[in-house]
Amino acid sequence: MEPCPAVKTSILKTKSGRTSYRIRNFSLSDRFDIQRLCTEERIEILVPISRACFRNRFTFILLLLCIIVSMFIFTRLIVSCMIPSIVITAFLSYRISSLKHKIKAPFQHSYIEYTDKLSRRRILVAVTTVEDDDDVMHEQDIVGFICFSSHPTERQSALITHLFVTKKYRHEKIGHILLQTCRRIISEETQYQHLHALCSGYQKDGYRFLLDHHFFISNSWTTCIFVPGITDEQKMLSTTRIAPL
Repeated sequence: MEPCPAVKTSILKTKSGRTSYRIRNFSLSDRFDIQRLCTEERIEILVPISRACFRNRFTFILLLLCIIVSMFIFTRLIVSCMIPSIVITAFLSYRISSLKHKIKAPFQHSYIEYTDKLSRRRILVAVTTVEDDDDVMHEQDIVGFICFSSHPTERQSALITHLFVTKKYRHEKIGHILLQTCRRIISEETQYQHLHALCSGYQKDGYRFLLDHHFFISNSWTTCIFVPGITDEQKMLSTTRIAPL
């Protein structure tokens, strides 16, 4: 993707009470807010996966067998019960976290990679603004963002790598405005014909959001999390309607 000029925010404002929201380009000072939102995103996905794993019958059977074996090795009952529980919990936590390595915060390791390669990646943020007594707008919090780039394998295609809005503000249709702005930029400044987005099966809200915005499932694959019956279905959703809706 070619470097893009600043987003025109005058046509992208919505209001809720006295608070307004606007879309603007990412700046270096936003990187910690983006990391905070990505952490919130990972928690939303990891919590249901963890619950599904620890409520699974296989987990309890394996834990019981480990406790029985541990009782023959250790003489103290409390040690026999604690060690298997700690080992299984640590292992499942590690497997769940490693499964979600693709959802890392963009700036967790090296944010310079994203800011130096502006021709490959674009980040837009949604910011709340408040008007003071002098009619001057002041930015407050970043409540959502969208990150998109050229698709690494598909020609004439763009890929949304991140799209997240914090739960408190999802009813404000900020996600719709972010996606609409993304589509407008792609349609005006590139010749791309397709837009793709990757969504985890545990991202229920995101999955429904993409379907409501004329995306369709173009590919899906399943990843097992060691526990039988607990899988994460990764879905690649696509759309041929690049222009804003």
